[in-house]
Amino acid sequence: MRALRSFPRCRRPAHAGGARRQSATLRREAPCAFVYGSFYDIDAGGWVRTSPDPRFLAEDAYESFLKTNLVSMHAGVMYRRDCLEEVGEFDARLRCCEDYELYLRLARRYGVAAGVERIAEYRHHDTNMSRDIPRMLGTVLVVMHRQSTCLKNNLKWRKARETGIRFWKSYYAEQQVSHTFSARSSGLKGVPWRATAKVFALAPVAFSTAASRRILKALRSREARVRKAVRFADLRRLRPISPHFGYDRGKPVDRRYIEDFLSRQTDDIKGRVLEVADSAYTVQYGGARVTHSDMLHVSPDNPRATLVGDLAKGGNLPSEAFDCIVLTQTLHLIFDLHKAIATLHRMLKPGACC
Repeated sequence: MRALRSFPRCRRPAHAGGARRQSATLRREAPCAFVYGSFYDIDAGGWVRTSPDPRFLAEDAYESFLKTNLVSMHAGVMYRRDCLEEVGEFDARLRCCEDYELYLRLARRYGVAAGVERIAEYRHHDTNMSRDIPRMLGTVLVVMHRQSTCLKNNLKWRKARETGIRFWKSYYAEQQVSHTFSARSSGLKGVPWRATAKVFALAPVAFSTAASRRILKALRSREARVRKAVRFADLRRLRPISPHFGYDRGKPVDRRYIEDFLSRQTDDIKGRVLEVADSAYTVQYGGARVTHSDMLHVSPDNPRATLVGDLAKGGNLPSEAFDCIVLTQTLHLIFDLHKAIATLHRMLKPGACC
């Protein structure tokens, strides 16, 4: 990790005003123990690789953090000092994940806030501590098991912790399987057998599932190379040619037109913005013009959703609340189209756009 703007070659420097806005958020929201922002993913040379979407909290901050670590990079966090002194500082006994353990302690007692600004840069290189997958997985499981003493009388938190344990096992198993298979392609000598065995011992079911998926993917890839072209006879099949909307063959053609339209409407994507099922386009095309990003999902199981509801019903959705609504790949899936459009119109502020 490096400080803000430490790489002049970076194509998209982190937002310099993000820290000021974080400080203002802490002053404005008194129960808030810390606020976190997003970041730019950069390579060893300082060039932007990706720009991950910020991950937002559900109503219960502790429940959200039990399911996953919403703070992808510690440099994007600003703490309230009195809250930090109240719960204690980092646990130096942990070999890693001490930041995640602290977030859990704070979120259990105080509120947490999130912003859309990218205020830091996360530099990836060969010696990142996060590349030591067995250590990361072993330590994060220790952190998760520590939470058990705080959950006895809260069924919702217990379920969230179980979800989190499954998530971390799956997440790190997928990474280790990927490293193992990549190394295997270069010969047996380069395979990290010891690390692979450790991850398997910590998460045998998740590792076996990830390995099975990787093998099936390799077999399908080999089959796809044999059948390079789609033949007209394939159109008679009852199963789709691609079960992943075509992403396994490149970018779906409709996205080219959607993204071309959004790129021409960037000035309208500002203020408080709502997007359905995701926030990728809000972040990509709204940037710093967005003061608050909401995500609507029909299912309460999505931890990133800030609003849960059905556009065709919409009784629980706010009125005149949004400056812009980014709505792609949605209306054609709603049976009662007229009610959905009426709900969208009601949710927009006067003069706003959808």
